[in-house]
Amino acid sequence: MKYYLLFLFSCIILLQCETSKDEQLKGTWMNITPDVFNIHSSVIKFYDNYYVYKSETNPIWESEERVNFTTKENKLYAGDDDLRFNEVFRFTIEKDTLKLFDVVTDSLAFYFIRFEYTNILHYYNTKYNINIMLPNVGELEYRARIMDDTGDNVFLMDYSNDTITLYCNGNKTSLDTLLHKKILPDDYSDEFRFNHCVFHKSIPYFYVRAIKKEISKASYFRIAYATSDENDILYELPSRLPSLEQDLSKNRQINCFLFEICKNKLLHHDAEISEDKLIEKLINSIKSSPEATCEFYVHDDVSYGYYIYMLNNIVNAYRKVRNDYAKEKYGVEDYRSLDEDTEEDIRERIPMNFVELWDK
Repeated sequence: MKYYLLFLFSCIILLQCETSKDEQLKGTWMNITPDVFNIHSSVIKFYDNYYVYKSETNPIWESEERVNFTTKENKLYAGDDDLRFNEVFRFTIEKDTLKLFDVVTDSLAFYFIRFEYTNILHYYNTKYNINIMLPNVGELEYRARIMDDTGDNVFLMDYSNDTITLYCNGNKTSLDTLLHKKILPDDYSDEFRFNHCVFHKSIPYFYVRAIKKEISKASYFRIAYATSDENDILYELPSRLPSLEQDLSKNRQINCFLFEICKNKLLHHDAEISEDKLIEKLINSIKSSPEATCEFYVHDDVSYGYYIYMLNNIVNAYRKVRNDYAKEKYGVEDYRSLDEDTEEDIRERIPMNFVELWDK
């Protein structure tokens, strides 16, 4: 009887330990695995017997696929809905850190910290003691993936008291260092990788242009600008950098749509114009000559936030023309709701031919 009671007591203790570990797992964790890119966005949320994994920067979980898991001793077993567990990790929880180890090599596979922030930007503002406030242009087509492990470059740039604070791929640097030392590799051939710009909305465009020129100099051309909506959900506005070897003046088309973004006004072919009238003219220009180019120059003292606002207006102008064409020909409101081939045909018929000029 004595041994039976000891055995029963041991089982209760073990069950309490397992329950305690399961309770500790509950909640949201962010991946900061050391051997992946320093600024990483993968977030995982544990419930009673399943978890949800996110790659975006915002904890919206309801529509995500659930992955079942169970724990036994110090191991976590994860699998599909049929409970055929196909991943096993040894795990440890210490305060607000969760570590998953490969059961064969016992090497660190994933390293998480408890995530209690509005979004990933809030976390890094806290971590680096900065206060980046993103431009707000509402909901965009692409959810932000600004913290990634794909080899993308990520630039964080804060601006307060007329002082720039700059991080490149998680390392604090200066604009002077970025421009005069070789930080970014040359001849970067993978065109699907991005340079993610997480910039304070009040930064004068002079600094933004300087960084973009350095990115272009290193043969990177895809860029994505981080924005937020009123609910602090992060989005990105993707674009493409022009070559530094611009010589558009000699070959500029007669029907080229040209304008300038100034601090307190807009200029269209050197004449001041209202924002609404500019966008109206741009839409009409696209409709009449879809192949013509829209070219614009941004003055140094324009705020980065206003630049993003106008860039989004340009993109929306092209999108409106595409949607108008889709409605007229196919009876749909959004050309992106069409089948892939038809959508691509519309993109080719109405290409987004706009380019930012490096120099006036």
